[in-house]
Amino acid sequence: SSCSSTGVKMSETSPWETIQFEDQANALDIDFIDNNHGFLVGSNRLIMESRDGGKTWDKRSLDISAEENFRLLDIDFKGSEGWLIGQPSLVMHTTDEGKNWTRLSLGKLPGQPFLVSTINEGVAQLATTSAAIYETQNSGETWEAKVSDPSEQGGIRDLRRTRNGDYVSVSSLGNFFSTLENNSDNWIAHQRASSKRVQSIGFDPNDNLWMLSRGAEIRFNEDKDNLE
Repeated sequence: SSCSSTGVKMSETSPWETIQFEDQANALDIDFIDNNHGFLVGSNRLIMESRDGGKTWDKRSLDISAEENFRLLDIDFKGSEGWLIGQPSLVMHTTDEGKNWTRLSLGKLPGQPFLVSTINEGVAQLATTSAAIYETQNSGETWEAKVSDPSEQGGIRDLRRTRNGDYVSVSSLGNFFSTLENNSDNWIAHQRASSKRVQSIGFDPNDNLWMLSRGAEIRFNEDKDNLE
């Protein structure tokens, strides 16, 4: 198939500047500690650091054996403390702005790490591809399950968290989405807005939901009490 841009207005200038990397690995996530200092992670153990607001990037390495080829999927900082997750089953923690990373043992979890959120000093939440959510209060020494039965979700294709701890996820087939309030341990399933399968879902700056479905269809919900 082909796409046509007939009739689409094109701007003469763009607010975006293209940054080219020599490394051909796929970039998967980015997070900044402040306006200048940030990290980018991706496939094939890619981790890069910028100290000038993203204009230039330097490749970094993690203390991982050469035989382990991780997809570094998500990175999240709050102040000097940060968390990094990868697949399969990698969790790393730093307390000095990424100068040193400590690898943590997860044990057996349902699914693979998918999203990590730095909550407070020594406190973080980890979500998996099975819609399970765990929280640590002691810098990763122990993890407590926050969801009673994530198996009902049947796996996810997308999952996001608000600043106040609410979650939203899309089922692996895109046929429904689910919400989880921060004071609850049960996901609540909701029907999708149309016959088109849901691709991605998330929260706007006011924590209202947006939904992207197949066919480039995007919807917005402005009533938190009526997600249907």
